[in-house]
Amino acid sequence: MLSVIQAKYIKELREVKGLSVAKISAMNEITWKTAKKYADEDVNLEVRPRQRRRRRAMEDFVEYVDAWLEEDMQNRRKDRLTAKAVYEQLCELGFAGSDRTVRDYVKERKEALVSARKQASEQFIRLEHPCGEAQVDFGEFRALDPVSFHLVKWFVLAMSFPQSNNRLARILPAQNSECLLYGLVSMFDEMGGVPPFLLFDNLRPVVRKLVSHGERDLTDTFLEFQRRFGFECKFAAPGKGNEKGSVENAVQYVRNNHLKPLLVIDDIDAANDRLRERLLEDRDQLHYEKQVPIATLWEGDRKTLLPLPSNGYIPMTTMNRTVNKYGEIRVDKEIYHLPTASPKQSVFVQVGWDRVHVYDRYGEQELAVLPRAYVHKTEAIDWVNTLRIYEHRPRALEQGMRLKALPQVVRSFLLPEELSERRGRVQTVMALLADYDVDTVASILTTAEMYQVTSTAELTMLGQHLVSSEPPTPVADPWTPLGAAQWQPNLASYDSLAPKGGVR
Repeated sequence: MLSVIQAKYIKELREVKGLSVAKISAMNEITWKTAKKYADEDVNLEVRPRQRRRRRAMEDFVEYVDAWLEEDMQNRRKDRLTAKAVYEQLCELGFAGSDRTVRDYVKERKEALVSARKQASEQFIRLEHPCGEAQVDFGEFRALDPVSFHLVKWFVLAMSFPQSNNRLARILPAQNSECLLYGLVSMFDEMGGVPPFLLFDNLRPVVRKLVSHGERDLTDTFLEFQRRFGFECKFAAPGKGNEKGSVENAVQYVRNNHLKPLLVIDDIDAANDRLRERLLEDRDQLHYEKQVPIATLWEGDRKTLLPLPSNGYIPMTTMNRTVNKYGEIRVDKEIYHLPTASPKQSVFVQVGWDRVHVYDRYGEQELAVLPRAYVHKTEAIDWVNTLRIYEHRPRALEQGMRLKALPQVVRSFLLPEELSERRGRVQTVMALLADYDVDTVASILTTAEMYQVTSTAELTMLGQHLVSSEPPTPVADPWTPLGAAQWQPNLASYDSLAPKGGVR
């Protein structure tokens, strides 16, 4: 049977926060039936029967124990009183009961105090945000890769100003240090200044490790970046999402409103230009609470911005590497080939968010500038089930979000002008995809265009011909005499009969 505090807590989870019975059951480690009873049924918490062991020996000492335990909650967990310590102190005051009585009571009171503290901690406090404070965080989303025909994981770096609700964002290929700093510099340039305060979560490119008492050991690269731009850092406490709720809402807003439907990213600069324009248009909206245009409130934030450094800054990470016997170096688990370098040669490397610059060991002679290799996490698209959605929706084929990732030849095949033909085309491609991958289907349809064939049977035969690695087996001929079958006539005598000067 649950305590009054636990029962009220379950009721609040159900009625105020709207959690499901299953969720409440898992959170409180109780059965579904018990959670259902206290969440949805009318239970009289004040007069319900309570069967407890009588603790007459504790009656004169309860007040002491309650005070000790409440005071003890202010200490660190390692320093808190044990039931044994409480029993020994009570014995000094003349307690005549058993240690089991004390242990049971201490356990019950500690559970009640912990539950009460947990419930109190879930009451949010309205946070005040001064002008110029900005919050920064990463989010992830999926986009379509037109080369691999897969869903690819990308990241969006968002910056939000809680006072005005102005938002900026950049699409980036990773959450590493170079991408973070490049994104921040790009947004500083767009604003024409630097926010005086930046609030971060414990991002790995920023925080090397957490130290005691909330202190953080920052990475050397980020410390240099902070020194150059002059802003102050703030950090949200672990598990306190409400402290950076503005930027979390910004990430969700950008993802839902500007990164959907699924993007096809083949030029990241163009994608960021589109995102920047759309976020600029959002400033014409009214603030959700103040009912004032965001652009008007943004002027208050903008006036607090610090000036940009006079000299330009390109975020780079530097390192030294030795070329292996294959003429390669390894940077962040990726291999880069240097055709102009010699085996065992020492090189100086500058790593940017999109380029890797390689110099000789003294940094004087540039050996190569290579595009940075990112291994995106991909997710294959189930094309058969995706196309099945459009089997009976021929008009919707033109606007299918995932269908944008199909090769152009496949899209063209699926979209004949006659709507009545589209269903058959969809079924044909589904049949081909059951046996071949997307690249092979594209090859089959490309060849089919030359022969002007479109039926499933013809395309299946064409696919078998294209993917067959063995030459076709000759057809057996048991009727032609062997001498005639192997006869190879000499045609030179016929050539001598041809008139000189060519055929007339």
